[in-house]
Amino acid sequence: MKEKFREFLNENFGVHNSESLLDKKTLSLNKGTTKKLYEGDLNLNTKQVLKLVCESHHTVIKKYDWAFDFPGWIGTLDFAKSNVKDILVIGMEPHIGDEYEKDGEIIDRTVQTTYGLRETGESEYSELSEHLGNRMLWNNLNSIFNNNDELYTIDNYKNNLDPEFLRRIYITDMSQFAVKGLAKKANIANWGKIREDNAQKYILKTINFIMPKYIISQGNTVANFIDRILIDNKQIEEMKPTEFLVGRNTRYKNFPHFKSYELNSNKIIHIRLPHLASGLTNGFWLPNNLMERRPKMDEIREKLKKFGNQNY
Repeated sequence: MKEKFREFLNENFGVHNSESLLDKKTLSLNKGTTKKLYEGDLNLNTKQVLKLVCESHHTVIKKYDWAFDFPGWIGTLDFAKSNVKDILVIGMEPHIGDEYEKDGEIIDRTVQTTYGLRETGESEYSELSEHLGNRMLWNNLNSIFNNNDELYTIDNYKNNLDPEFLRRIYITDMSQFAVKGLAKKANIANWGKIREDNAQKYILKTINFIMPKYIISQGNTVANFIDRILIDNKQIEEMKPTEFLVGRNTRYKNFPHFKSYELNSNKIIHIRLPHLASGLTNGFWLPNNLMERRPKMDEIREKLKKFGNQNY
């Protein structure tokens, strides 16, 4: 299974990118900044990969510069376990900007690990707090799965990351690639179809490799897609937004929402939430105020513990 997973990554991200990021023996993500990713004709390499991944859409692909979100995890992947990682977090697509200067060096990032989830050599988990979106996502996940007062505020985020909690997570996007930089504002023909055609193959294979206890989808587009690809599996249980105090607020009519499915004799709970890294989602995750934040987090956490009667 380990070799099949390696082949899966090579197919979807390119051999050069995968081998630069992965430890060849352990399938853990390399520590430190991998400058190999910034060498050579990356745009050409990217388009060669996408030509294979999205062959039917190659006319559109060749017009733009593209970038990848490589999946993120901490530690190794043990495929002998029934759940390779407990929690699979799925966003929509990469958001990678144009080239920029840092300490006198021009950085043109074409590949990054999703939300910085990998061990780094500079300081432990430093990439996780690279910008506000990263800090918000990991803070919110910590708040949902851990009962710790200090986790409810963004400011206290850096000192409260639990390495053991992070080791439970595998994070990726519905589409592992997207147009990079300012070109994202372009009205790309059929982008929604390109993204979904690719995700039909990429996400279902990811779920079957990782076999999580929980799938956390960020936003309606991702959540609707996850329910569509899981619809052929037995749905066991559901908890609708109206069963949450926060869900009765008309601004949050689609969130939170739990569904459990049986997949390959394993139970998976799909958790529909607003985008975890966004402070603009009708204020669901903000303001950064303990008294206003805590009731939402407490309710989601306590109901998730009871939902499905499985180990949290």
